[in-house]
Amino acid sequence: MSKFDIHYHLETSAEGNITKIHWHVPGKSDFSRMMSRVVQGLMIPISIYRPTTDEGIIDQIVQSEKKKQNLSSDQEAVLKNELLLVAQKGICFIQNCK
Repeated sequence: MSKFDIHYHLETSAEGNITKIHWHVPGKSDFSRMMSRVVQGLMIPISIYRPTTDEGIIDQIVQSEKKKQNLSSDQEAVLKNELLLVAQKGICFIQNCK
């Protein structure tokens, strides 16, 4: 699986629960715009394969949060499960968020 940088923001409720995932591929170059389209599932180059687009983004967010917060394997699994549930109703490409 090909990896590339994404920027993201996890929107939370007053209780601290994650309610929405906002993300984008940084930069204004043609490559950044193309990768944003790839991750949204609008374009699928032969070299990149993901079972689901959202899961690929979530995997990258979990890895980033693992480094930031020094998460244990159990905490990492809990975060991934929470993000997968949130993604069912609240994941959006930043330029298309409502």
